[in-house]
Amino acid sequence: LIGEAGAGKTTLLQKIADWVLENTSEDVPIWISLADLQKGQSLESYLQNNWLETAMQTVRIPNATFALLVQMFKRGKVWLLLDGADEFNSVNPILELLNQ
Repeated sequence: LIGEAGAGKTTLLQKIADWVLENTSEDVPIWISLADLQKGQSLESYLQNNWLETAMQTVRIPNATFALLVQMFKRGKVWLLLDGADEFNSVNPILELLNQ
């Protein structure tokens, strides 16, 4: 999603995450604010070292492991919702994310 500030991109991503939780039984929406990635950090590294650690502390995903997360990705059960491409530390954030 691209658009001007205040156009509702983040709100739409939130509605997508809500829809996934309400209408799928096994799928998991993973919200990532791209501003949270450290300069040069890959999405995979962020998922493994930052997101997963936080997810394990929640009631919904207490036994999360990176291997389980990889399996879910391979089965198409993960909805990766990336917010704030304009805040991503990159000259061309969309191209860099596509390459990852």
